[in-house]
Amino acid sequence: MKSLTYSLGEYYAIIFDYDGTIVNSNQHHHRAYVEACKSVGIDFASIEISWQGRSTEDVFAEVVVLNRMHKNLVQELVLRKREIFSKSVRVEALSPMPYVFEFLNTCRASGKSCYIASGSGRQSITYGLEKLNMKHFFKAIYCIEDVVSGKPAPDLFKLVLEENRLSTDKCLVIEDSDAGFVAAERCGLACVDIVDINLLLGLGDQN
Repeated sequence: MKSLTYSLGEYYAIIFDYDGTIVNSNQHHHRAYVEACKSVGIDFASIEISWQGRSTEDVFAEVVVLNRMHKNLVQELVLRKREIFSKSVRVEALSPMPYVFEFLNTCRASGKSCYIASGSGRQSITYGLEKLNMKHFFKAIYCIEDVVSGKPAPDLFKLVLEENRLSTDKCLVIEDSDAGFVAAERCGLACVDIVDINLLLGLGDQN
């Protein structure tokens, strides 16, 4: 992965993941995976599987294989998980990740273009951004419906770069998952973990 100092000066475009990066939603997703799997007799918590940053369909495809179940079950689980997640975020409201609003305002003030490249669905992303009044910060949103393969494949980041004629050395990725870090690296993009976003704001180590 491209090495970097914690400075925004050299970048003119910032590409964000969504879940766990812009919104604090990973607990909702995990709960939905657990409950969807439980409905068909699968103990999700007992499966050694990396789910953060990956598309729901990819995760359930792996779950089904590991449990030696029919692949036709994947779409049923996707729909169940989507329904459970939607109910969860309406009962327990979404919240922004720490420093995200400050960071987005800093990007806007310095004339940097912001994009989203997420393995989540467009409906879920749009709902969260509108609820938190954040949609206006982003020039374009790219989601799992826009590509053949989600992260860790580089497809989403490549699409952002190609459609907006962006140079890799002038773009910075903000991520929270291993799948996202790998996808960024495969595109030659510099990447910062969301937990270090305070350093980009010049706030120093807050841990």
